[in-house]
Amino acid sequence: MMEKAVFEQTPLDLNQIRLLKVHPNNLEGFISCSIDVYDIPDREASIPTELPNTALSYKCYTESESMAEGEVDERAYTALPYIALSYTWGPIYLKPILLNRRRFMVRQNLYDFLMVAQKRYADSLLWVDQICINQTDINEKNYQVRIMHRIYRRARAVVAWLGAASNNTDIAMDLISRIGGHRLEVIRAWTEENSSAVRALFARPYWSRIWIIQEIHCNNDVIFLCGEKEAKWRQVDAFVHTANNVAHDDSLGSYVPLIFLQESGLCFYLNNMKNTHKKTYNDIFYVARSKDGFEGLRHYVYHYCHFESADPRDKIYALVGLATIRNEGSAGEFLVDIDYNKTVEQVFRNFYTSVLAGTDHATSKLDPIQWCSFGRRLMEKMGIYSEALEEEIKRLTEENTYSQTLVSMKS
Repeated sequence: MMEKAVFEQTPLDLNQIRLLKVHPNNLEGFISCSIDVYDIPDREASIPTELPNTALSYKCYTESESMAEGEVDERAYTALPYIALSYTWGPIYLKPILLNRRRFMVRQNLYDFLMVAQKRYADSLLWVDQICINQTDINEKNYQVRIMHRIYRRARAVVAWLGAASNNTDIAMDLISRIGGHRLEVIRAWTEENSSAVRALFARPYWSRIWIIQEIHCNNDVIFLCGEKEAKWRQVDAFVHTANNVAHDDSLGSYVPLIFLQESGLCFYLNNMKNTHKKTYNDIFYVARSKDGFEGLRHYVYHYCHFESADPRDKIYALVGLATIRNEGSAGEFLVDIDYNKTVEQVFRNFYTSVLAGTDHATSKLDPIQWCSFGRRLMEKMGIYSEALEEEIKRLTEENTYSQTLVSMKS
């Protein structure tokens, strides 16, 4: 029977994360997991060179126990290759699991993944924000979101969970993993059934979620998983671009329905990343150096703020990690602070004024009118537009660009 006691998370210190293990199927029919706390090094230079393809060295503490002062854990600094999960939380329909033998509630979409993970990732270390972050502790959430880009970057792999299988998604996943970027095979395989299956797969909410931009951008090894079927990033990338090329081939008019892929979040992401930054697949996951700093942050927010987020503040917070200062270091080295204690309007003001002040307007390609247009677009996407706020933005923009121009003229 499932125990009635509810699992309670112990506080984390700086540079600590929780990692989850899903245990294999058991005869009692419920999902059983364990969770522990691990220290993570502050700097990427701490990665041991003799441990390729592992995450980092960590020090482990059980979630139910803490180390006595001065005590040495024999498991200290053991290499721990973990997998970071990218997924949508989905509707608030809660189901119980066992976490360290105590009851813990998760949403249906995560529950579906854990069902698959019992077999596919049994006893592997996983980072799953819904469980590994105490969502009721705002200060912990602030810090964990600040280091989230580091969590995904240093994972052994990122698993992008598209959800449970349905609507012929098995057909679509098999098609993508088998065909990839082979143009002739895409054309041969494009039957009405296959078209319907691929449409259903790319219509899933996952592709329009803003957090996926950072999550799949930060790691070289991304695996898309739908039900029991998987496809590698390279296969999905190649398939989408080949399908769209076929769709635009005038000599193949019967395949025009493939153009629907342009409307998916994935295709927008791939096209924008490749057209803006990327030359080859090898560097597709890394931010172009020309897009560092405040200019980079503005660029990402402008291009991706139309993606979906349950919390309007995440229109900004989900992208901050892509444009952090190059010397990653501590979680405090951020261009814009992450604080869920602030209102949506406060977050917008802080972001806009910080990016405006941090941009060199002498070299920026945006004039004051374009800056105000950017501010209005973001206000609308965050659901806080008002004429009064727009007037405030105009005033701030004019004052900032004018003062920078005077400084430039004097120098």
